[in-house]
Amino acid sequence: MGASLCAALSLGLSGHAQAQDATPPGAMLEEITVTGSRIMRRDYEANSPLISVESELLESRTGLNIESYLNQLPNYNPAASPVTTQQDVQITPVNSVGISSISLRGFGPNRNLVLVDGQRMVPINALMVTDVSSIPSALIERVEIISGGASAVYGADAIGGVTNFILKKNFEGVELDTQASSTEAGDGEEYRTYALMGTNFDGGRGNVTFGVEYYKREAAYEKNRDFYKRAWADPTVGGDFFVFGYNGYNTAFSFNNPSAATAEAIMGNPVRAFGSPGSFEGYRFNNDGSLFVTGSGNNIGKYLAGGGVIDNYNYAVQHAYDGTIEQRGQLIDTLKWNYTEAYASSPQERYSLFASGRYDLTDNIEFYARGTWAESKTRTRLFPANASFGWEASIPYNPVTDSPVDPTLDWTDPNRVRAALADETAWQAYANPNFIGTGQPGAQHPVPVEFAILLNSRPNPAGDWILETYPSNSFDARSTLNTNTVWQVDAGVRFDLPFGDWTGDVYLAHGESSTYNVAYGNNSLTRWRLLVSQPDYGRNATLEANQPNTSPPGSPPASP
Repeated sequence: MGASLCAALSLGLSGHAQAQDATPPGAMLEEITVTGSRIMRRDYEANSPLISVESELLESRTGLNIESYLNQLPNYNPAASPVTTQQDVQITPVNSVGISSISLRGFGPNRNLVLVDGQRMVPINALMVTDVSSIPSALIERVEIISGGASAVYGADAIGGVTNFILKKNFEGVELDTQASSTEAGDGEEYRTYALMGTNFDGGRGNVTFGVEYYKREAAYEKNRDFYKRAWADPTVGGDFFVFGYNGYNTAFSFNNPSAATAEAIMGNPVRAFGSPGSFEGYRFNNDGSLFVTGSGNNIGKYLAGGGVIDNYNYAVQHAYDGTIEQRGQLIDTLKWNYTEAYASSPQERYSLFASGRYDLTDNIEFYARGTWAESKTRTRLFPANASFGWEASIPYNPVTDSPVDPTLDWTDPNRVRAALADETAWQAYANPNFIGTGQPGAQHPVPVEFAILLNSRPNPAGDWILETYPSNSFDARSTLNTNTVWQVDAGVRFDLPFGDWTGDVYLAHGESSTYNVAYGNNSLTRWRLLVSQPDYGRNATLEANQPNTSPPGSPPASP
């Protein structure tokens, strides 16, 4: 200790002597004062690596959520965030949409123990994850982080470490604060307002503190960010859906396939990037009713000619490898569709309440109690539901009235097909006099010219066909409203033990958490199929939304 003190004095004299050089000649040295300080901090005394983050640093963060600052520290890896995107819309027993969690050293949010004043909090889901946004940030005095593994003391959920939020003690007075922020793109505005009120009583032996906090975040959109728009236009980046431009047709499961020669005559060769017409081949409709398929450069031009728009925004070119035998491995142009109304950050609203009290029963025994409640509501958005992949509808087809071209002709002849499609009016020379078009009395399920030729080329022209829809012209966008609620009440006694610096803490804690999800925009398969199976695909149809159950008792339930 003496050596250390001498070194400190030596450094002090040296520094002071340099400053003396600028003093006027003849000045007398009267006194030297050496001041040292070693403030007691757990960082210096703890056996495990410990980091303390004071509340001033938390308040300086740009984001108004606690984890937004902690995730900037090298000890943390971003985990679940309330800034959820369109991919995170489905709650599960181990996933709660809209929560905030933290992950030390990337071990995961359920391997990082979160404490408040050294005590566990109620988890938000079955993964035993703590929603740190439920902790009232206005009351946080500091955050103590054990960045090394602490499982030997706290259990397996502390493999990554421990994050201990220390709340303010003996708060006295009233504190009001309001903060606001916005993104560079001008959206995603955040607002936070809180009020604290506390007082000491009985000569400082007791204290009660109350707090309330409100937080709101507006939506931020992908379309307002250039890096998203560059990806949408980039042909080497996949879209949300691969060439899902318009409604499509899939050949029926009965293998009643159209003629490959007819398909090639309509759309060119190769018909598609991945092979010839098969039992699961899909065809799409342009605005004018003409067909295109999911590959080959020929169909890009055909798509444009049919009224489609490649705007490098909603629709863009995408490179793919040709899968046909004769062209395998060559790059061709295909189409991709981008959902441009997706959230980059979902809107959220959160309320928090807090109350605490403490009282010194004796000089060595303290009684304390604490109650917290927090609720957040997070909205998500997902591209519209599409009637495909098991949600298709089987459509009856009667060539006599549904085909605009004469169904008695041989439409497997590619020369006839090319002649009928030589120009926009050439098909009229092959017109069906019994055709009843859409919107006309007696219309059943009329189809466009090219599609009729394709259907009429099948071994059984009168067979059903499969109707699908895709998000670009399907139903409204899907969305969810996710409500996460958590509350907890603690009460206990702290006391000094009669040996050394040991202390004891006995407490009882009880709390609950719940996650409630309401989904909007999902569709009824029964109603969808009922609608499109009606004459003229349900045009001007009046239907009963909920069909009565007429099955006899004991019958199996109807399929959804």
